[in-house]
Parts: sequence; C-alpha cells; structure tokens
Amino acid sequence: MSLILYDKEKYFADKFAGYRIGLKICSLYLILGALWILFSDRLVAVFVTDMDEFVRINTYKGWAFILITSLLLCWLNRYFLQQLLISNQKLFTAHQELELSYEEIIATEEELRQQFSELEQQANALTISDFNYRNLFDNMLNAFALHEIICDANGNPIDYRFLAVNPAFERLTSLEAKTVVGKTALEILPNTEPYWIEICGEVALGGEPRSIIQFSQDINRYFEVEAYCPEIGKFAIQFLDCTERIKHQEKIEHMAYYDALTGLPNRYLLRDRLQKAITNAASNQEKLAVFLIDLDDFKLINDTLGHFAGDELLKVIGERLSATLYKQDTVARLGGDEFMIIVESISLLDNVTVIAEKLIKAVGEPWHYNDMSYHISCKLGITVFSDNSQDADTLIKQADIAMYKAKKLGQGFYQYYVSDMEAQLSRRLEMEADLHNAIKQQQFVLHYQPQVDRNRQIVGVEALLRWQHPTKGLIPPLNFIPLAEETGLITKIGEWVLQTACRQSKIWQDAGLPPLLVAVNLSARQFHQQDLLTVISETIKESGIDPQNLVLEITETIAMKDADYTIQVLQALQSMGVQIALDDFGIGYSSLIYLKRFPINSLKIDRSFIQDIHTNSEGSAIARAILALAKNLNHLVVAEGVETAEQFAFLQGLECDHMQGYLFSKPLPVDEITDVLVKSKL
Repeated sequence: MSLILYDKEKYFADKFAGYRIGLKICSLYLILGALWILFSDRLVAVFVTDMDEFVRINTYKGWAFILITSLLLCWLNRYFLQQLLISNQKLFTAHQELELSYEEIIATEEELRQQFSELEQQANALTISDFNYRNLFDNMLNAFALHEIICDANGNPIDYRFLAVNPAFERLTSLEAKTVVGKTALEILPNTEPYWIEICGEVALGGEPRSIIQFSQDINRYFEVEAYCPEIGKFAIQFLDCTERIKHQEKIEHMAYYDALTGLPNRYLLRDRLQKAITNAASNQEKLAVFLIDLDDFKLINDTLGHFAGDELLKVIGERLSATLYKQDTVARLGGDEFMIIVESISLLDNVTVIAEKLIKAVGEPWHYNDMSYHISCKLGITVFSDNSQDADTLIKQADIAMYKAKKLGQGFYQYYVSDMEAQLSRRLEMEADLHNAIKQQQFVLHYQPQVDRNRQIVGVEALLRWQHPTKGLIPPLNFIPLAEETGLITKIGEWVLQTACRQSKIWQDAGLPPLLVAVNLSARQFHQQDLLTVISETIKESGIDPQNLVLEITETIAMKDADYTIQVLQALQSMGVQIALDDFGIGYSSLIYLKRFPINSLKIDRSFIQDIHTNSEGSAIARAILALAKNLNHLVVAEGVETAEQFAFLQGLECDHMQGYLFSKPLPVDEITDVLVKSKL
C-alpha cells in the first residue's frame, strides 16, 4: 500500500513540476522576445538607414534570435530538468525517510500495543490477586490483626493500636472491626497483661517472630498466637482459638495426676510432690512426715451397702482428711481405701503424733448414709524424713511397711517406721515367694495325729500340714499359715490338704483298715470362698471317700464372724454327709444361742483348758461345763493337747468321747501312721 501511495504522489508531483517549468520557459521567452523586438529594431534603425541592409540585418537578427533563444531554451530545459531530478531525488529520499519513519511508527505502535496488552494483563492479574487476597483475608480460619506499637518517651512499649482485622478476628473474639480499628489494646482489652505488650514490643521493634499460647481474661479464651514484624514499629498476629484443646489437655493432665473419684492427687502427683518436699526439707534442714492411711473393713462396706456407698465414703474421707490439714499439705488417694498424706515443715516429732491422732479422729466421725450412721476406723503407717539419702520411693515404702505393722495391732492404731521393719518385711516377702514355689513344686506334706477313745483305741486322725523346705527343712504351720492366710495362698493349700487327706483315707479303706474319721481344718479364707461347697463335693467324688468319715474343722472365731452364712454352709455340708467339728471351743466368741443353732457334730476343747485340768479348779470346772453342755446338745467332745496320764485319767473320768495329744502319738508322716494303724488293727 505504501508503494501505491508513493507512485500516485510521484505522478502528481511530476505533472505539477512539468506545468510549472513550461510556464516559466514560456514567460521567459515572451519577455525576452518582447525585449528583443522592442530594442533590436530601434537599435538597427539608428545605425542602418538602407532598407535592404535593414532587411538583411533584421534577417540576421531573426536567426540570431532563434539561435539565442534556442540555446537559452536548451539551457533552461537542462537547468530545470536538473532541478526537477534533484527535487525528485530529494522527494524520493524524503519519501524513504518518511517510509522508514512510518515503519518505525508502526513498530512502535505494535510495541506499545504489546506493552498495553501486558499492562492490561498485569492489571487483571493484580485485580484477581487482590480479589483472592481479600477473599483469603476475609475467609481465612486464622484470625489476623495488624498493629502498630506505642512506646513511651524512653522507647519502652506501653500499648499498641489496631490497624486492621479480618472477619475471623471478629468471629473468634466477638469484637467488631469498627470498634477496634484505630483503638489501642488497653482501650479495648483493659486487662491485657503487661508481659504480652512487652512481647509485642519485642516483635515490632526487634523483628523476631514469636509463637505463644495466650489467655485473654477479657474474652476468657485461650489463643495460639503467631506474631511477626512486617515493618519496624508494626507487628501482625494470626491466631486460632485453642480453648477446647487446652481444656482437653488440662482434663487429660488432671486425669493423669488426680484421682477421678475424690479429685485428690494420685500416686504419680504424690510422688512428684513428695520428691519436691524432700528437696525443700533437705535444703531448709526441716523434717517432713508421710502418713499412709488404710480404712478398716472397707470391703465390708462395699459388700453390704454396695460400691456406690463405698465411693461416697471415700469422697467423705478425702474431704475430712483435707479439712484436718493445712492447704500446703498434700492429701492423695493411692487407690482402693488407701490415702497418703505429706506434712511439711515439722518442727517437733511430737507434732506428728498429734497429727496422727487428729487424722484417726477425723476418719472416726460418724458417717451418715441412707438415714443410718456408721463408724469408720483406720490404721496409719508413719515415716519421718530425716536422712538426705531418703527419696520419695523410700519414704513411700517405709510408710507402707509401717502400715503393715499397724494392721497387726488392730483397728484405730498407728505405727511409726523403724529400721528393723524392713528386714522383717524382707523376710516376709522371701517366705511369700517360697510359698509360691512350694505350691508349684509340691513341697507340702501331711502328718497325721491319731485321735483315741476312752479305751485308747484309734478312732480317727487329724491331717496336719507341714512344709518340707528344700534348704530350711521341715517348717511348722505356725510359721507360714498366717502369711498364707493373708496372701490368699491358703485357698490353694487348703484344697491340696483336703484332696490329699481324702485320697489317703480311701487308700487306708482299700487296704482293709477299719473306717477312720479324717479331720481336716478349714481356714477362714477357705471357709468363705464362693466355691467351697463345689470343691468339697468334687473332692469327695474324685477320692471316693465315704463322706461320713470326713470331719471338717472350723474355729469358733470363723463360725461367729458371719453366723447366718456359717449356718447356711454347715447345713449344706451336713446334707452331703460330712461331719462338722467346732475347733478351739471356749477361747473365741462363745455363744450358747449360736452353738444351739449351728449344725455341728462335735466340739474340740482347746488345749489351753487341758494343760492344768487336773491341778487347776477353774480349768477343770470349764472342762466339766463344756462336756456337760456338749452332751446335753448331743455333740461329740474331742479334747486336744492331752500330754500326761493324769490329764487322760481326768478326761476319762468325765467320759470325754475322744482325745488327741502327744500322750498317744505325735503327728506322724503317712508311712509311720499307716504302720501304727496296721498294728492297732492287729
């Protein structure tokens, strides 16, 4: 298009230039011709008078004019053509420059158009980015706020001003943007902690980011805060409401370190506090005391009133113990019915005794439940910190050892820890471990002591337990039966005794020996086990013993502990054909009413009444009374501990049915007693 435009311009320019040159030449020619004619004729007329000469000269003049004008025209044409070429050249050059300028303009225009397009795209991108940022700012879950720090004349932060907040800030804090922007923190939140302003000042002035968990008293919420410095003098924070998480953590920590029932510290928190108390006591050269409290007969409360009542009692005891002591003292529940107390800053040891008596008194106050009053007692084990080598575990163990000794003293007693208790407990633990091994390795044996009638004829035997220890030899029952009873191992041991004695009775019967009564002792724990009747029934069935030959002995103390239960069990045993003997009669809770109600077959007079029966009037009177009572109730009487002929003669004179003691035979192993039985048959 530019070339076509150029040709048209060149055509019109050449045409116009031709007209102009022709006009110039014609005008010059007319001027020169007019001047030539005007002046040449006059000049010739002046000098030439002859007409012919004049004509001739005019002819020459005409040719000269033609020649001169021709030369002039030639020169003029050449000149003007040269000018025309020069003009055309300049015009072409100008046209080329114009063409280049036009192309540059076109290129510049295209570049500008591209730049405009890019700027337009950038503007659109900025618009989208701003929209996205605003959308993110308005919809972000984290609350956001921008502030400027306010300092005093010394440059110390004293407050800060809100510059911007997002909707999440409004949602989490319930503070509207229009009420906070432009205001200071102390204007909006007057309870803002000074340390929080200091932290914000460190971020705004120092540029160091901080991450903290902040509690706002004004809002009553916990916030997890990230603070950073976008520019010096300002700081931005973004935060989330972490109140529920913090409360959940606190709940977990409370569950981990506090008893769920009473709300008291548990053993883990107790141990931590005790270790800190030991450190303080050692550094301040003070004493502290640790009390271990165990409620008496708490199992009875659970069994009779129910576990809910037991829980209520534990709550009340915890409250009483806490009310008895100072706030700085620690009352903890270890579990079950055990509580432990730490009392610090003790000046005199006598104060420990006073505190122990107060605690026992507090526990012993009547407890009211379901319109009934119950009296609770407890036992205390006490240890006092006096040596820097003692740690928390040591003191807890010492209090436990003292408690173990207090249990042996009875209800409502307290016992201080002394050093030799640990050795005693160590021996106890050793024996308990040995008892477990004895059961597994069948180290127990039975010895049998004969029972005779008034004619000294053997009518039965009592199975007596012995422990054949591999290194300590034969251990008598008094050395291990109480521990077996306490640990519950007596149940397994008792079952073994019953089964072994019944099997041995069947062996003697199969050997052709006369029928013998085999007496087996039942322990307190064994008598109250739930499956006692099942165990006895299965033993009788498996051994094949005649049930009438089996005599089960229970002490008077066991029988009277729960008389109704005792009657129920004894009736069930008698229905199986088993005979019942009331052992150690006269030294327990003798009750003639229950003696009449108990379905028993025989009474065993305790050896304490037999020892001086022939020399002491009181002893003989008691023996006479027991024998008379038994005969009136149609009960068989067995006297144990008969060791002299005088005792035998006295009992024989009173018509005592059966007797047992070293006068007749000591307890014998199964082989020896078998020989005795065989000989007595002959």
